Amino acid sequence: MACFIKLPNPEEKGVLTFTTVEYADFISKSGKLRNSLSKLKDLWVFGLHHNSSHKNHDFAPDPLFDFHIAGQGDLKSPSGIPFYQIEMDCSNFCPDFFENNDLNHKKFWDVLIIARNVRFKFLDDTLSIARKIFNVKPIRILAIVSHEKLHQKNVGSSEIIENYLKMFNWDERKFFTLMTPSVDYPFPFDLETLSFFYHHSKIFLHTAREERHPRVAAYAWAAGLPVIAPEQVGSLLSEDMKNPPGFWKYETKDKAASNILKALNTPMTEEQTKIYSKNFLSRHNLPRFKNELKKMFSSLKINFTDSRWILSDLDIRLARHHDGIQSRNSIPMTLNELFELIQTIQKFPPLDSRDFEMEMIQENQKEPTSNGTDNFKFSFLKKIFKY
Repeated sequence: MACFIKLPNPEEKGVLTFTTVEYADFISKSGKLRNSLSKLKDLWVFGLHHNSSHKNHDFAPDPLFDFHIAGQGDLKSPSGIPFYQIEMDCSNFCPDFFENNDLNHKKFWDVLIIARNVRFKFLDDTLSIARKIFNVKPIRILAIVSHEKLHQKNVGSSEIIENYLKMFNWDERKFFTLMTPSVDYPFPFDLETLSFFYHHSKIFLHTAREERHPRVAAYAWAAGLPVIAPEQVGSLLSEDMKNPPGFWKYETKDKAASNILKALNTPMTEEQTKIYSKNFLSRHNLPRFKNELKKMFSSLKINFTDSRWILSDLDIRLARHHDGIQSRNSIPMTLNELFELIQTIQKFPPLDSRDFEMEMIQENQKEPTSNGTDNFKFSFLKKIFKY
């Protein structure tokens, strides 16, 4: 999704980012979209947020974009074409309420798991690891696995639920709670509610085998929890942080189960907790992000002022998509419609808006005219926003 980072003014350009999903699925395939985007470069500097879970060591920089937001080691260009990279990610901007300011309060769950019911999360591994632990002793596990459309009638059964019921008996399920919310997928809880579960858990388990910088693991570190996960999940950690007690990497499910039991007996110190939190909490990373953009402006030899920033909720806004679905993870507007809106916009919402892009769309809707196309667009937006 297009994310407004900084607004332009008569003396300097603004900053607008897109995701690799928009680039791969739309911009790279449409000459019309590329042309529309190129016309905006007089007023905007363009960045690309790399959403992919994989390394891209065959990266071919597109000159349409002035900079790239991706983790250290994520991008390599074999052609040698230079590109400007900010070695950060949406995961570096966890809301500050994830910080646990009461490290001494008693925690209820031993292990917390937050995931979506999609294949690349390898939820079968999650159940297998839990089963191995329960073969030793029961511990309290909370797994929140959001399901798309599970609440709707005539939707097929859930494999993760079926396997959970097969693998754990009634007595064991009293200790291992599986929650499967599906309303408001993929974010059935607001983040502040989600932070409650982190603050009342001891460690976090993540089983995606190829995901390099998942937000849910970043939220765990921001909350001061050790993370048990495959090695690549630590890609946004410095080398000295990629070890216990903050990060327990594993290669096999047996090792994961063993590490969980070890981690439960190896609590992090207050000093260690603060080191991990600082790496992911928004208030610590926004100054760094702004400074990186300042250096990028300097590399382009264009004017820069420390003003007109839009920096709220970058953990969500940097990475969401244009997919026609209205949710916090997407926006129901095509890129072409967005480009047209940017060219004709009359009014921007306040810079401190929580959801700047959605408010911008709502504030700039046009009244219906005699033009059929305009009437159709207005009716479409009116239906979406329930005006």
